[in-house]
Amino acid sequence: MERQDRCYRRLDELSGDFRADIDLGQIAVGCACGLSDFRFPEDDWRGIAPNLARWYDRFRRRPSMRETEPGETPFDSDDTHPVASHTA
Repeated sequence: MERQDRCYRRLDELSGDFRADIDLGQIAVGCACGLSDFRFPEDDWRGIAPNLARWYDRFRRRPSMRETEPGETPFDSDDTHPVASHTA
């Protein structure tokens, strides 16, 4: 867990520099965030990396990300992600 937490803290620091033009690195970060939300919600990466969580909440609304979310993800397209609701 410590290693993963360090990674999310560093990504949190870097997320302010993510450009509007999406690159492969941002796609990889978005996929990692989505996987963590889906498979490991108890890890609370959002509490560790609040800036990254805000970036991801915007990023995941991209059509390409929406179309590739796992089908069994409990998500209503008009709501925020259930895990995001506990962070402000």
